[in-house]
Amino acid sequence: MTDYNKIWSKCIYIVKDFNNIIAFWHTVIGAHIDHMKDSSIMYIDEKCIERMLEIDYIPVDSRIFAMLYTSIKPTGCIIVLHKNSNSREFIVPLQCFYLSLSPNINNTCYCGQEIKSILYDAQGHWIASIHNKYIGITKYGIKEAYLTEWFNFYRDILVDKLKYLKNKTYFGERKKQKEDLLSSIKKYDTEIAMYSFNNIGYPILLHTYSDITPL
Repeated sequence: MTDYNKIWSKCIYIVKDFNNIIAFWHTVIGAHIDHMKDSSIMYIDEKCIERMLEIDYIPVDSRIFAMLYTSIKPTGCIIVLHKNSNSREFIVPLQCFYLSLSPNINNTCYCGQEIKSILYDAQGHWIASIHNKYIGITKYGIKEAYLTEWFNFYRDILVDKLKYLKNKTYFGERKKQKEDLLSSIKKYDTEIAMYSFNNIGYPILLHTYSDITPL
């Protein structure tokens, strides 16, 4: 029987490095990857799992970790990765959930991008259900916690990014996007939502969490 805990223990959280993560999974782990315009489909087979058990570390972001954790089988699995936050989600395991801005805040598009796209690596965080808690990966390692703790975790990331944005100069559409985002945050506080996705890729709002945090 495959010791998946050995795989989880090797996962290292990496952000802002999508292309290098994909390259590692292809060249080192041996995953076959089909590239499309806004997405990539990563096929992980038995040989990939054997390789993961052999190597010293496995680079992941929160999405790869959550989807690998919930879908891996002895024969492998498929993980879909998106470059564009507007891409339709599909092949999302039922046990995977996404923390991001609430619909009250993320309600506008700029040049085809959702308003949250200006947050870059702080747009959201993927987690997976485990018993009565949720598991995910962060820069501090694997975290298993109750949902409220995860909301607080993502809220702290969001607040740090918003403070950064307040002091950053933008022009044109990005400037308006920043102003509208900060205006919505001021109106709705740091309202965060938890989403699942149906079988045709549309988000389902499950919970919201609001906390008044001065920016």
